[in-house]
Amino acid sequence: MKHNITSSLCTLALLGTIANAPAGSDNLLTLNYSGFFGANTKLGGSFVAEGTPFSFAATFNAAAPLEYTDTGLGLFSASSLSFLIDGTAYTGSSPANQIVVLKDPEAIGHYVAQLSSADLSYYIISRFGSATTDFHAATPTATEFSDFYANDCSGAFQIALDGVTGGLVINDLSGDSAASLTVAAVPEPSQWAAISCIGVLGLAYVAKRRLTKAAH
Repeated sequence: MKHNITSSLCTLALLGTIANAPAGSDNLLTLNYSGFFGANTKLGGSFVAEGTPFSFAATFNAAAPLEYTDTGLGLFSASSLSFLIDGTAYTGSSPANQIVVLKDPEAIGHYVAQLSSADLSYYIISRFGSATTDFHAATPTATEFSDFYANDCSGAFQIALDGVTGGLVINDLSGDSAASLTVAAVPEPSQWAAISCIGVLGLAYVAKRRLTKAAH
């Protein structure tokens, strides 16, 4: 009886986790970007040193571009955003306020990897001569950009970070940058089941302990 109840609970947990799996998770890509801040960028209201290394990972649904008609251009709303700044990890608290912008040679003769504000007024851009594998910006696939040749920054690009008053304000970049698109890591159903069953068993154990104590 105990085994049947546990099995039933795990089955329900599995169904629940599958039902709550991220929509379009098969199409999730992550823009991985690394570079160096200039002397006027601020973190938490304080200037960071020029040349401070940083990277970010912006995940988006490659099958759901924002409406835009230009050839060779793809715009995607970020679903998650994380930063690593001089070895310290930060989480973007409003990822939907950032847009991943991609351009391929059909647009401007080269590739662009860009993170922008929701209204596209603020941004950081890196330009690359090639990408392996080649892709169309409106329907991107995993690739690695190469032949970097230019950075651009609008200045005053503000990104909200969890637990950081004032967030990150990118005013300039320094040195070269690197970028790639990778398939976003999403838990497999078997992992969801294992995690859920562990949680259910834990709750069952706590409930059993309480009933035992109450009986005594």
